[in-house]
Amino acid sequence: METFGNKPIKDSVITGEELFRVMAVKLGEVTEAESAGRAYNCLAGLWNVSPVSENRTWNSPDDIEDAARSEKLRAYRFSGNMGTLLRLDQPVALELTLPDIKGKRFIALLGMENEQVLIKPRIAGRRALSFRELEKYWSGQGFLLWKDFSDVMTKLPSEPEKNRIMRFQKLLKEAGTYHKSLTGTYDKDTLLAVKQFQSSKGIKQDGIAGSQTLMLLYRSIDRFPVPGFTGRHK
Repeated sequence: METFGNKPIKDSVITGEELFRVMAVKLGEVTEAESAGRAYNCLAGLWNVSPVSENRTWNSPDDIEDAARSEKLRAYRFSGNMGTLLRLDQPVALELTLPDIKGKRFIALLGMENEQVLIKPRIAGRRALSFRELEKYWSGQGFLLWKDFSDVMTKLPSEPEKNRIMRFQKLLKEAGTYHKSLTGTYDKDTLLAVKQFQSSKGIKQDGIAGSQTLMLLYRSIDRFPVPGFTGRHK
């Protein structure tokens, strides 16, 4: 809560259609690509990496991927619902479809407080919105930043494939679903461990070490500095 002198100032209580009218005006001040860039910079700060210069020209929301790559991060574009966001439990650049605004616009969801979602930029003086308010104009898509700390997805020409698999098995072991030795082979024990982990996190049990699985895997291991969203314990 903001203060003036030593007195607290409550957030504005603008709601309903008036809220979305103000939101459209606020976010309509910049282009779709620029709003994506601003949302990226909000998320970048949570990962302790440098924001992109304000002088950079953003041509497309997909430029987020290039910006992330330059900081050794990855940008994951997802489709889903609020349940998906809560499962992934990381800050996100949410894509909105607003009335009378050409293209999409993005806002950063930074965390939760009192059952509401902290946003940036502020809208109509409000720093938090309810899930219901966000869902009204959410396109169902957005960007998450994440880091492949153990380089499980990075294929180096000179590195044997088994090394990457061993690093992945080590992560599964730390997460408590893999109990064998590190073989460097994606065998049935590894596949079972992946599916068990995926099941525990409520995502598709396909046994593949994809982006969602790795994001949640790093999120579940305390030694990795992954910014959280809900404030729940790993």
